[in-house]
Amino acid sequence: MTDIELYMQRLNDEIPCLPRGFWCKDSTKRIVKYLLEDYLKYNREQILENFCVKFIRRYKLEGCANHYNNSP
Repeated sequence: MTDIELYMQRLNDEIPCLPRGFWCKDSTKRIVKYLLEDYLKYNREQILENFCVKFIRRYKLEGCANHYNNSP
């Protein structure tokens, strides 16, 4: 199972949490890129407008945000 598939299971509440250590630098880049470009199909302006703490919570990216001091 890929990191994106695992994240999508979490996003769809099919699993209660992601494994410890899941949010490494490589998986973070792949998942955020997939979420914004492929899943949500956001353009640059939409990303700049919508990417905030509320977005991070809605899309269950809290673990990812912890690596960046919870800053969008």
